[in-house]
Formats: sequence, structure tokens, C-alpha cells
Amino acid sequence: MRKNFDSKKVNMCIKGIVTFIGMLVICYAFYGQRQNEEGSQSASVPVVKADETTSLAITENSNIKQNEKNFDEALKNGKISNVLISNIVDKNVTLFYYGKEKTFSIANADQLKEYVGQLCDIEAQNGIITKVIFGYTVKEDYLLQCREGHMLLEDSGNLPLSKDYVIIRKTEVTDNTQDEKVGQTVKYTNMQDVAMNNEKMKVTVYIKDDKVCGIVYCAPNLETISVLIKNNNYTKISHEKVSISSKSGIIVKTYNNSTKVKITKDVNNITFTEKDDFTTAIITGVDNQALSITSLKRSENVTYQGSITVLKTKDGLVVVNTLPLENYLYGVLPGEMPKTSPKEAYKAQAICARTYALDKMRDYKYKEYGAALDDSTTFQVYNKNPRTKEAINAVDETKGLVLVHKEKLATTCYFSTSCGYIADAVQVFGGSKKGNMKAMEQTSQNALAEKDGDVKNTDLSKEKVFQAFIDAGFKDDKEDNKEYIEENTSWYRWKTTIDYDRLEKSHSNNKWNVGEIKKITVKERYSSGVINVLSVEGTDKSLEIKGQSDIRKYLAPVNETVICKGEKKEASGETTSVEKKNMKMLPSGFFYISESKDGKSIEIIGGGYGHGTGMSQYGAIWLAKAGFDCEEILNHYFKECIIVDSLTRLVNP
Repeated sequence: MRKNFDSKKVNMCIKGIVTFIGMLVICYAFYGQRQNEEGSQSASVPVVKADETTSLAITENSNIKQNEKNFDEALKNGKISNVLISNIVDKNVTLFYYGKEKTFSIANADQLKEYVGQLCDIEAQNGIITKVIFGYTVKEDYLLQCREGHMLLEDSGNLPLSKDYVIIRKTEVTDNTQDEKVGQTVKYTNMQDVAMNNEKMKVTVYIKDDKVCGIVYCAPNLETISVLIKNNNYTKISHEKVSISSKSGIIVKTYNNSTKVKITKDVNNITFTEKDDFTTAIITGVDNQALSITSLKRSENVTYQGSITVLKTKDGLVVVNTLPLENYLYGVLPGEMPKTSPKEAYKAQAICARTYALDKMRDYKYKEYGAALDDSTTFQVYNKNPRTKEAINAVDETKGLVLVHKEKLATTCYFSTSCGYIADAVQVFGGSKKGNMKAMEQTSQNALAEKDGDVKNTDLSKEKVFQAFIDAGFKDDKEDNKEYIEENTSWYRWKTTIDYDRLEKSHSNNKWNVGEIKKITVKERYSSGVINVLSVEGTDKSLEIKGQSDIRKYLAPVNETVICKGEKKEASGETTSVEKKNMKMLPSGFFYISESKDGKSIEIIGGGYGHGTGMSQYGAIWLAKAGFDCEEILNHYFKECIIVDSLTRLVNP
């Protein structure tokens, strides 16, 4: 009897245990489980029902080709990694995978709500999702750089990228009528769009097996810019040695090919060479004080705000300065326009420079080094001269303002001095789109009559007409009543003489070698007068050089002296001549050629300084003195443009 009683009791206990285990399994299946230790995710959520309900349009994915990652095919393969949960509404869960977005009806969708905006892995059977898995370590960090299959993070160090890593950008959707956020959109993007080497770019990093599987970020930081600093004479982007100091002390973060980050404090200076054991170093001043690059030759008292990054490459050390955009403009204006310029001209320059910089932040010319542009005349001269109060005031008074053409950032090229005529973009840079930069004869009559639309331009495409136009600019007495707004500036007219034999030697080893030069003539010029085709006849061959940039380089007066008409002083009325030697290209493409009687040299007579399209800086100075405000100055040079202060909407619509 006792044995029977014990047997029944044991059987009841076994049934109870089985029932309890069964209930646990059911609870696990319906409610899932989540662990979160030190920022890691380790959870698996079985899906009760996952029927596809909606298929949205495919968007561009710059990391992996669309035909290599197909959502429908992937669902048949059993498991998919790095899927974004982009939205959940009621029981509908929207997943985003390599450019394609699909919505599934899931009965226990509420369990996934806390994971919206995060990456996950999913398991599927026969095309139906059965489980959602969260197995990543998730960290908030700052992205510094990504190259050669690795991602450099400020706190996590150098981490390798997984084979199928993803970069996803989330953008808030705003109702402009009510200025309220109404949702968000997601899209795949690439490293170029993340503004690499930008310490202010905060990202969410997903790590698995010590590899970066993906990052999610909200938007590029348009308030910060990274500038590549060229060598002493601006001829190279690399340096043999880099020395950085600050009187208040510096903080150095040094990275190599591991996750280890070395931090050095309590020092005032540091020097890097190509032999040092590091890949990247980031230097900041204590309490964000300014830094000096003592190994670099620039004007005295030039300092760098923000941080300086030193990268070791196969060609040498590359230096990048990352700083607030507005602070960058403080360093641009003193090198681009005289501090004696009128306030409104300076403000117009600030808006042009800001618009230009933001446009280059979209292109990211030096993306492999994490820089949008460099500090030379190829882009905008930066930190050539110390900051001035005039520059700071102009930047501050126009803070955030940019020039817009048809709801997009305008193209805001600018140059020093016109010859009395400004060309459009096609005439200077080629292509087919004229864009927003005006072509106009720069007379005071045109400038003052522009508001009434009574603008009169002379066609300067004929050689004799252009020559007469240039020659008239050397004379003080006018044969007509035209007043050119830059006629009293230094570079309004200039001339130089070049011997054929020197030109032959300069191009003996390049594509422009024609043997002995027999004749050089202008074959074609535009209505603005800017040259388009130069004909060179030689004993070995003849050639045509096209485009003002190449023509100016071919005829560069590298060993000659360029003599300018000079600036006319208002007080005395005297004209001071100016001489310029060893130029790497002709001052402008607005010139004509006169051959010597013996046929051994040419005289080049021209006007203006710079490429000749967009805003003339000395023209802007004249307009400001004539009473134009900065908006009117910009309207003079750029057509159909308006000034706005909404940077994010314009750069990332």
C-alpha cells in the first residue's frame, strides 16, 4: 500500500513538473527574454505570426549592390543579419534590409517596441519570420575614421568591420507648417555621408564577435568641418614631421591597429614622425584652448581651434583640423579679403564662404582622410593670416546664413578682381549648366541700373573688340562714359613678356611639348572675353589647349615678371604700379597675345585676377562703398538666389 501511495505521488509530481516546464516554454515563446549587461543585447523573441503585408520601394544602397541582397531570397535562407526595426504600428512591424523595407503582421509586436531603431538578426522558415534575435553589444561612441576595413571610434579604438556591415541614417520628418516632428525615415548610406574624422558625429555602434556590424546615426553635424592642412608651400598634403603645442597644455589620444587607446596628458607639446608607432593621433588643447602647429610655416600668431588629427599614411603624415564651421570661417576671411573692406562686402564674403564650405562637405574631397577640403587656394584659403575682429564680426553677424538657388545650395565661386567683365560658369569651368552665376559687364551703370533690368553687355568674342576693350583699361582718359567698378584696383590690367625658348624648356617633358615653338595664337574666346582655345604651332606638332585653367598653366610666367597697372589712390589720384614674380599660372584667362617682331617671344596683355566667375571681391568692395548691402551685393553676382538660415534642410533635404 505504501509503495502504491508513493508511486501515485511521484507520478503527480512528474506531471506537475512537466506542466510547469510546458508553461515556461509557452511564456518564453510569447514574451521573449532580454538581457542587458554593460550595454550588450542578448535576447531572442520567437514570432507568433509574421505575414508580409506591405512592400515598399527600393532605395539606393551604396554598400552592397541590390541584386546581391534580396529580402525575399534572404527570407528563404533561414537567417538574416543586421536588419533594422524601423517602425511598429499596432501589430505591424516594419523591417529595413539593404534598401528594401517590408511590413509584417506580428501578433506579439508589442514585445519588439523597445527595439525600434535598432539592429537585429532574424530567423525564417519558408519565407516566414519565426524569431527575432538581439545579440549585439550596443555602444554610443564618436566616429573618427573608417578605412581599410576598420572603423576608428574615440572610446572603443580600432575595430574591424564585419563582412556585411551596414550604415543607416535616420532623419526626422518635420511638418514645416507646424514646425513639429511627425516621424522619421531611414536609409542606407556610406562612410562619405557620415562626415568621417568628425569627433562631433555621435553614432550608435553594433558590435558582434569584436567586429562592427553596423552603425546608426541621425544626421551629419553641419556645425563642424574638417580641413586638411597642406605643407609649407601648399604643394603636398603630406608632412615628414608634425609638431603641435599649446601653452595651456595638450591632451593626446593615440591609436594603433588594436582597440587600445593611449591617452597622454600633462604635456605642452608633441612631435610625430613617420617612424613612430601609431596610425592615428588626436590632439586637443586643455580646456579646448587653441593649438599651434610649430612645424608648419604660416603667418605669425596663427593658431588652430578645435582638434588636430595626425594620420600616418604610406606617403607621410596627413594633418586634419576639425573645428566648428563658424570658427573655420574666422580663419578664412582674413586670407580672402582685406580687413579694410567695408562691412557689407565682408558679410557677403562670409555668406559665400559658408555656402561654399557646406557644399564641399557634401562632396568630401579627402574622404580617405576624413576632410571635406584643404586650406589652399584650391578651395578656400584658411589660416594663412591671423583672425581679425572684422572677420569675426562679419561671420557672427551672418551666422548660419547661406545662399540658395532653387531650393538647393547655390554655387558660390569667388575671385579677386575682374577685368571689367564676369563670365558664367560654363565659360570658365566647362560643362553645360550655367547655374546661378551671372555673366555681366562690370560697369557702374550696369550695377546701378540692374534693379530696373536695364543691363547692357558688350560681346567681346571678336579678337579686335576684346583687344580694344583691354587696351582702353590702361588709359586714364575715357573715350566713352563707361565707368568700370574695379578700374582703380591693382590687377585690373596687367602685362608680361615670355620668350619661346623658356616656354619650350618648361614643357619639354610634358603633354604640351611641341618642339620649337613657331607661333601661339588665340583661336577662340567667349562673349565675356575669357579665352577658351589656345593654338600652339611647333616644329614637332601643333596642338590646341582648351579651357582657361590649362591655358593659364601653360603660359605661366614662372621666371618672368608680371607688371600691373596698379591701384589708383583716391587722395592723390596717383597710380602705384605693382610687380609680381614667379607665378604658377597667368593672373586670369582674360588676355590677348602680341608676338614680337623677331618671332621669338610674346607679350601677354590682360586684365583681372582669378578664374573670373561668381563674385569679384574687389567688385563687392566697390558695391559696398556705393551703398549696396550684403544681400544686394550677392544678388548682383548670383542670379535667382535668396539668403536662408536653414542649413539642415538645404544640405540634407
